[in-house]
Parts: sequence; C-alpha cells; structure tokens
Amino acid sequence: MNGNEENLSSSVQTGLYRVTQEALNNIVKHAKARLVRVEMEITHPGKGTLRIRDDGQGFALHEDYGQCCFGLSGMRERVAEIGGELTITSSRGKGTTVTVSFQATN
Repeated sequence: MNGNEENLSSSVQTGLYRVTQEALNNIVKHAKARLVRVEMEITHPGKGTLRIRDDGQGFALHEDYGQCCFGLSGMRERVAEIGGELTITSSRGKGTTVTVSFQATN
C-alpha cells in the first residue's frame, strides 16, 4: 500500500475491496498459484491503481471475457460503478494480473 486509503470515498473503498475479494477468490478456485501480490497506490486524493498478480496457470482471455465468466463480469461491473478501468492480462502458464485504475469524480 502506497498512499492513504482515507482519501478514497467509501463507495470507492468498497468497490476496490469487492474486486480484490473476487480476484482472490478466482485465484484460489482456478489459478493454482504459489504467489499472489496485491498492491495499491493512491497518487492523489481519489486517484490510483490497484493491482492483483498471481503466478498461477493463467487462462486464455477471450475478447469478451466478461460475458462468459460471472466473477470477471462482476469485477467489471464494480469497477464501472466507481468510474474506473479494469484491465486483465493473462496467458497460460504465466499467471494473471488484474489492474484497476480509478479516479474519483465528485
């Protein structure tokens, strides 16, 4: 953690918590990971990046991954609710990275 989470609104804090929770749930259920890293950096009040990485088995991303996978779709919805951007990178045998870029709009 780099920055002060108190600079985030409660709705952003909750959204980021739920995305992290779902990402970790997916890692436990599917990734067969040995290492997981959760990082968050808040660069300005209400603005920052959340990144969840694992060294698991990865998966083949489909262009519209949110339509086939309820957990990923839920993360996409949560991120949209807080006005953020969700990026997922993954490849078989090389793990997965979930990145949420957010900037609170008041």
